[in-house]
Amino acid sequence: MKIKFVFWFSLLICSLVCSLDSPAKLFNYYETQSVDLSVNPNDSNSDDDSDYEPSHTPEAAQVNLPLNSQVNSPVNLKAQQIMSQESQLEVEYLPSPDSTSISTESFSEVQDVSLGNQVEAEKVFNQAIEEFNRGNLQNSISLFSQAIEVDPLFKEAYLSRGVAFRKLENNTSAIEDYTKAIELDGNYAAAYLNRGVAKSRMADYKGALDDYSKAIKVQPNYLSAYLNRANLKIQKKDYKGAIDDLNKVIEIKPNTFKAYFSRGKAYSSIDQYEAAIEDYTKAIFYQNQYPEAFYNRAITKARMRNYEAALQDAETAKNLYDKQANQDGLTQSQKLIKYIRDKKEQ
Repeated sequence: MKIKFVFWFSLLICSLVCSLDSPAKLFNYYETQSVDLSVNPNDSNSDDDSDYEPSHTPEAAQVNLPLNSQVNSPVNLKAQQIMSQESQLEVEYLPSPDSTSISTESFSEVQDVSLGNQVEAEKVFNQAIEEFNRGNLQNSISLFSQAIEVDPLFKEAYLSRGVAFRKLENNTSAIEDYTKAIELDGNYAAAYLNRGVAKSRMADYKGALDDYSKAIKVQPNYLSAYLNRANLKIQKKDYKGAIDDLNKVIEIKPNTFKAYFSRGKAYSSIDQYEAAIEDYTKAIFYQNQYPEAFYNRAITKARMRNYEAALQDAETAKNLYDKQANQDGLTQSQKLIKYIRDKKEQ
């Protein structure tokens, strides 16, 4: 018997999606162009592990979760707890975001699944979410698989299992699950976004760009997709295209500090240092505990030979990294401070 269900679900953006996975790659991660510094903390061009589309493929990936029709039900509250990579979608991309943006949409579809099976699948799904939140990724995968076995049309379970696979760096299985979710719903923006993230991890940058663009086509104001696409364009040296995407993010949500930060990187890469400093300053205005913005602004000021101001920013970055117990960031900022002091004394 075909029954028409209406699912309400929330899209939790962890923008970027959001601790720095590989802070040791600070220099290349935050500045896509090599800086004219004698101390170059990292000269690697390998793909970064970050979840926010980079300078090395950042990602603001996120998980789209199914919710009962009762928006504030206990099941819904549990579902909203699951965090994505985002990194972002969204994304785990640098520090934790200052706020969480939730967008809610509704859709209806006809499913050849009994009501009892659907309820049982959702019950198992929420158990999987709890395991995911505890960091028990293998257990969550097993439970997501059980939910799918009960309800083969449970697209959110495929998406969420894909996220768990991706966090285990099993990008091939993640892509398979995201693709299955898209087969079930061709307008599933979060599935396109997350598949783009997984593809970028496998160096399929064209495929990643295509998926981010599809996510935007389905959901024109999808901030995470714009951010990821922009950062991937920065990596591919399409700075104008990146700036266009970041302008769109700022138009939609003017207080998105990650957009100013990434646009600052793009401007710096084309030697528009004053514009870059202005954007780093705006990023700091909206998130003043953001060491990467101070770090990059210090580099840009050093390029302009404004060593006194650069030193102040580098010191601030160092103090923030120290406060956040980020040893790699602390080390890189100390190297930058030494370089600036040496240049200042010359």
